[in-house]
Parts: sequence; structure tokens; C-alpha cells
Amino acid sequence: MVPDRFLEPLFGPDALYQALTGEIPFSDPVFVDALELFNNYVQKGWFGGSQQKFFSNSFDALHADLGDGKAAMNIEGSWFLSDISDFFKDSGDAWDWAPLPPLRSGVPPVLYELGLGSTLSVNRRAGDTDGAAAFIDYLTADKKRAAEWMAAVPSAFNAPLPFTESDFPASMDPRVARQLADLSEATGKGNFGYTAWTFWPSKSDLYIQEESQKVLTGDITAAEFCKGLNEEFTKERKEGAVPKIIKPGGA
Repeated sequence: MVPDRFLEPLFGPDALYQALTGEIPFSDPVFVDALELFNNYVQKGWFGGSQQKFFSNSFDALHADLGDGKAAMNIEGSWFLSDISDFFKDSGDAWDWAPLPPLRSGVPPVLYELGLGSTLSVNRRAGDTDGAAAFIDYLTADKKRAAEWMAAVPSAFNAPLPFTESDFPASMDPRVARQLADLSEATGKGNFGYTAWTFWPSKSDLYIQEESQKVLTGDITAAEFCKGLNEEFTKERKEGAVPKIIKPGGA
């Protein structure tokens, strides 16, 4: 699957917002050029060591290489911070994080992709739906309480509240606290992008996962992939299958 966490610094959230809302097609050169550049990097072995390893490496192997110093960096979501330290125990090396820099003009200098891995929801068949909803309010509405919960399960639970580093308890890893504060500041300014598994309709998301690999193996071109994605997305958009798209700050 193409790591959208890498591609969005290439084409930027504004272009993606326009595509997801039907203003421009996914066959636009801005997306084709980004995918071609990523493919070029994969062919050079810059992801995982080689084009073959890009497909065969497991996450555990990648994380182990990072902790052992065999890999220079790992491009991944913030959830990895919840257990990244486990991979550095043997080497004793230090780790830190940084947001991916923009790779063309017009892209915000600090940009985070938004995505949902899970939700706090109330089953309509629950015995006490009001009580369940009240607990969610209790957990998320108070900043101090939410920050303590976020420290207990770092980077696995994030409340959509404005945070600074000082809001988190001293027991929290300061690197994680800094990341969450930076995330809060950037998204508060509207500097965010869109993960495929949250903002794309299901068939388009599946198309991305399956067909993008054919670009990397040389079976189709980046332009052919983007044309096919646009056709699939256009069908789903007409069917009303596209989730609500939040407008970024620059759009």
C-alpha cells in the first residue's frame, strides 16, 4: 500500500481536499507526479532497503531495524509512539520524532494526517445509553482528565482538545507529550491531511491498497493508477459514499 503519510507532503492537503470534494480529479498531475516520485524512491531501495523488501518486510522487522540502528528512520503514524521504546531496549540508543517536511511549495511546514483507528461509541442496544454517553462526556470533556488518560495509553487515545505540553502529567514521556501538543497546535490551525482509511469511501480505499502495488512492480504507470482511482472514486461520490470531508486551513 502506498504510504499516504509520505505522499501528502508532496501534493498537500489543499489538493487532496479539492479531489475528495470533486473539485479536481485524482488524475490531476499533482497526484501523478507525487506517485512517480515515490515510486522512484522505492526503486532506489530507500524504503526497506530494496523494492523486494518493501513488499516482504513486516512491521516488526522494520521496527527492530530502527531500534538496532539498521534503519535511519521510520515513517509511521503517531500510534507507534506507544511502544517505540520497546525496540530500543537492546541497543540502548535514543529515539526522537519529527514531522515530515513539506516536499513542495505551498504545503504547510508542519502537517499531520487525521485518521480514526477506533471510536468511543454507544451501542443502541445498551441497557443504559444515557449513562454510557455520560461516561464518554466524563472522559473527554475535562482536559486534565483526558490528558491523564492519554498519558496512560500514549498515542493510542487522543481527545480532540487544545493541549500544550504542560497539560500532560510529568509521568508522561516528554517526547510523546511534545508530539501530542504539536499535533494539537497544527490541527488547530487547520494544518491537517486525510488518511485513506478514514476519508475515502471503501471501494476507493481498497483500490488504493491493491492497485498502488502494481505501480511499484511496473505493471501499470502512475498515470494509469490515478486514472483508475478517479474513475472508482467518481462512482462512489455519485452514490453518496464519500464521508464528510473537513476543510483544511488553506482551502
